[in-house]
Amino acid sequence: MGSSRNRSHRRNRIMLEEGLLRFQSVPTYIKGIALLLAGISLGSILPKNESLTSPVVQYASSIVGYTYFLCWSTSFYPQIILNYTRKSTSGLSVDFSILNVVGFGCYSIYVGYFFFSPSIRKQYASRFGGIQESHTGSDVNVNVDVNEEIDMGVQSNDVAFAFHAFLLSSVQMWQILYYGNRG
Repeated sequence: MGSSRNRSHRRNRIMLEEGLLRFQSVPTYIKGIALLLAGISLGSILPKNESLTSPVVQYASSIVGYTYFLCWSTSFYPQIILNYTRKSTSGLSVDFSILNVVGFGCYSIYVGYFFFSPSIRKQYASRFGGIQESHTGSDVNVNVDVNEEIDMGVQSNDVAFAFHAFLLSSVQMWQILYYGNRG
């Protein structure tokens, strides 16, 4: 049983390494075009920020947002794959990895609550929505209907990136703990 598992593991590792070699041979501009086309596709079909001024701005914002999500998210994979193929995290900064996990964890909580919690959005609206200066310019009057939704600036692509980045940063941290950070 153990030898067939080792053969299967070895076969999977060889397939992964061959796939990586094929991917590395693809010109960078082709990868960039593929990410851009994927961003355009996702940005076109996934939810838009309805509070933006026009459908063109809504689509442009969504397309740019999902393109950044894809580009930035794919930047995590080479290090994870390199660590896996080498069975080592040598050269990977432990401090950087810890800060990424903590930072993306906090960012995930922040965007998650703002995106999914109507209560948080109402509290934000009551505190910051509809702010207008008075005639004297010294006082600030808040005129807002707390039942009215307010644009928080957090879109679905922000949530997707935050949770994806937290997951992949956690994988890198797990690799440091599992493989060790030795040369």
